[in-house]
Amino acid sequence: MKMKKYLTSFLLMIGFSISLNVSAFVPQKTSQLLYKNKTLYLDIGWGCPTPLASYFYQRQEKFPFKVFQKARNSYRKEVASWVVINDSLFLKSIADTELATPKLPVDYGLQGHKSSYGEIYADWFSGILLAKKGTANISNQNEHYYFHVRKGKILQVETIDNHDRNHIKTKQFNLLTKDKKKMLVLYQNYITYFFRLGTEAVDYQNETCLLYTGVSELSPFYDLYDNSHLNWPYNWENIKYSGAPNAQWQIKKGKIYLKNVTLHQGLALDHIEKRSLNLEKLLDKPVLENGVFADWINGIYQINHGILTDENFVTTHFSFLRIENGKLIEAFKVDRDFNFDKIRRKTDPKLKVILKEYQKRFED
Repeated sequence: MKMKKYLTSFLLMIGFSISLNVSAFVPQKTSQLLYKNKTLYLDIGWGCPTPLASYFYQRQEKFPFKVFQKARNSYRKEVASWVVINDSLFLKSIADTELATPKLPVDYGLQGHKSSYGEIYADWFSGILLAKKGTANISNQNEHYYFHVRKGKILQVETIDNHDRNHIKTKQFNLLTKDKKKMLVLYQNYITYFFRLGTEAVDYQNETCLLYTGVSELSPFYDLYDNSHLNWPYNWENIKYSGAPNAQWQIKKGKIYLKNVTLHQGLALDHIEKRSLNLEKLLDKPVLENGVFADWINGIYQINHGILTDENFVTTHFSFLRIENGKLIEAFKVDRDFNFDKIRRKTDPKLKVILKEYQKRFED
């Protein structure tokens, strides 16, 4: 019964994703994947990082390629070429745009184990890739290839064709193989996981604020898991209980505490499915009156103070904090209209140092 529920939800997701074309994040629809002498085109789901972007995110490095805005859409024009060699994913080349001459990954600073032809083994990437046959216009193609990748190693490949899609539409799930059912659930979990990663709340100076690290999709909570989504026990590979963690924090008496963690699930735009987790069981740490003392947190953090309206959060000012081993070392208030691109000479030298350190981690 659970598998039928997952597949029904997956079918709804396909139709739902089509309706998101106004606000969808479309990273790169023309990146190629060479698999068994077939040229496939990657179709990266909205909200999911590309395998190339994952390289920079996980290293907390700035993404070197431009992000373009068109109306409400964000998209990237860089084109990456990938190849499967001995059941492993390799990055072959990168071009700034579709018309640019491709260059080797090393020319853009990427490092890793190389093949004899200079391709780099993508051991940094874990996730579910969807690739399609045809031309660069990848819509409405018959065969869809799903790749389950873990640390660059391809664990499973499944092909979903029109016959399979008809079985799903008519809810004849028994006509799908067990492996295809599992792959579809994994793909849904993967899409949902990244769709539900979001900004976290922090109680600070008697206000509920928003906490930022300057690194996309990396909450301070992930420091407990080596900043790896794969190490989170409820990631997309957990078939029965998958979800993105969302932490709530509290800064009190010079220390930062983790108050609670909830799983964010579901694909609806108007609400988030939430499940609370037991902190003591999850972390094996004592839960104090203020929560779990977050002694693992180190670095510079941005806090947005403001007012929460029905539609969004309106920032009134910022705080920049230096935290060491969970203890607040420095804190600076910054006005909302502060010019971060042209910092004034009269700005506190200590604040300048903090902003410089923080901006090194900021992607875009």
